[in-house]
Amino acid sequence: MKSIISFFWIILLSLYYYSHFSTASATPLITEKRRDVKPFDFNAVQTLYSFGDSYTTQNLNLSTMSYACRNCTSAGGLNWVEYLADLHPMKYWNLAYNSAPISNAMVGQNSSAVVDVTKQITSMFPQYFNSSTQQDPSTTLYTIWVGINDIDLTANSSDTKKLDKELMKQYRSLVESLVTQHNARQFVLMTVPPIDRSPMWQREGPDIVEMIKKRVKDYNKKLASVAKRLRKKNSGHFYLFDAWDTFTDILDNPEEYRITRTMDYCADWSHPVENNCDPIEQYFWYNDLHPTYKIHEYVAHDMYKFLQKQSTTLTNIDNY
Repeated sequence: MKSIISFFWIILLSLYYYSHFSTASATPLITEKRRDVKPFDFNAVQTLYSFGDSYTTQNLNLSTMSYACRNCTSAGGLNWVEYLADLHPMKYWNLAYNSAPISNAMVGQNSSAVVDVTKQITSMFPQYFNSSTQQDPSTTLYTIWVGINDIDLTANSSDTKKLDKELMKQYRSLVESLVTQHNARQFVLMTVPPIDRSPMWQREGPDIVEMIKKRVKDYNKKLASVAKRLRKKNSGHFYLFDAWDTFTDILDNPEEYRITRTMDYCADWSHPVENNCDPIEQYFWYNDLHPTYKIHEYVAHDMYKFLQKQSTTLTNIDNY
């Protein structure tokens, strides 16, 4: 009888140890997909690829792979890409294009006149930066700042919620194409700033301003969901940088940034004296939609601090 009881306990113990250790050994396999990516280290970044619209473009000449000048931007001076590269020296390739939306076809824009972000990523990038020049994923950063033109061009759309949902689907697809086809692993996605506060939209009246304000908020909320989904489905670092917050803080507290003009802009920067313009450093807006280089400098500083923070967070893989 004792031998039977002993045998019974041996069987139970065997089942317990098998269940316990087989489960424990399987646990790392669940997280292995995330562990194959090195922790983000901004200090190690050597190359930056940027996609987007006029808020980002530096008018790269693809024939010579050079920029016309450091001030050839929509800001009347340097833009955030250049300021960021000054703060953190690195090679940068800026494929952004004036007036670019996520997709020309989806917002009804003439595709022959504007290189949208879809073409920047799926055509220009692989053409000029093919696999033979592929960078180490841990030393390469990709940024995308787009959405302003998508909202501007479809402001009168009958169903912006449905449209923005489709735009976000395309946005996510573009990021994933960089992941799967080019081994990209480090991204910064940037929210749309409060363009409802720009002179262009302010002159349209309070009802239109409120509509654009809500659209921007909804767009950014969807973009946050895209970043979250990318982190869940892909190996890599997908950060969401809140440019909306940077702009809003400056517009709400201009005196802290030595800005005195937040509602208007100089009518002609080539003749500022004749147009009774203040020094450009005092303006938030360079024209009716684009901020001055001073605002771009603040954006770059905020992004620099943001990326440094991600680097120093030990649990950065899950801390977004």
